[in-house]
Amino acid sequence: SGCITQANSMIEILSLDLEIVEELSIFQGEAAELQSEVDGTGSFSYNWSPNADLACNNCQNTIASPQQTTTYTLEVTNEEGCTAIASTTVFVEEPKVLSPNAFSPNGDGVNDLFRIISNDASVCQWSIYDRWGKLLFTTSDLSSGWDGQYQGEQAPLGVYVYSGLVILPDGLSRELRGNVTLIR
Repeated sequence: SGCITQANSMIEILSLDLEIVEELSIFQGEAAELQSEVDGTGSFSYNWSPNADLACNNCQNTIASPQQTTTYTLEVTNEEGCTAIASTTVFVEEPKVLSPNAFSPNGDGVNDLFRIISNDASVCQWSIYDRWGKLLFTTSDLSSGWDGQYQGEQAPLGVYVYSGLVILPDGLSRELRGNVTLIR
């Protein structure tokens, strides 16, 4: 004969959920805000890695300024020792600097100006030369362009040389050189 004992126990399952954006894109020299959302109770500790180029490696949210594409991992731990891990990749794109290879300054409103086009760089100086090296146009204004005129006259059809110096967001400079064909 024996006694039967019954006991009830309550088991609490603790969970910790972590969400961050999987991918971000920035241009070289810019910064990205890395934000996380944590679903759980209590207080949390945060550890971002790698911690190079981060404003804060033990904050819930931080600012990343990588010079090359980098994957950051966030490890969040609650006071009970539960851990959640998530990663995000910050893609670093080089600023694009474009220059057309032809333009037609004929007054139709389409391709009437030759200019350097950039999404994030600034141009310090750029110039247009004829085939003998004579300076026809120069500017330090990125929004300005050559209209195919020299001293109030239409320049002849043909191939012209451009050169310029572009300043990238990280402060480095890149020299531009090329040809552009003037057509009407």
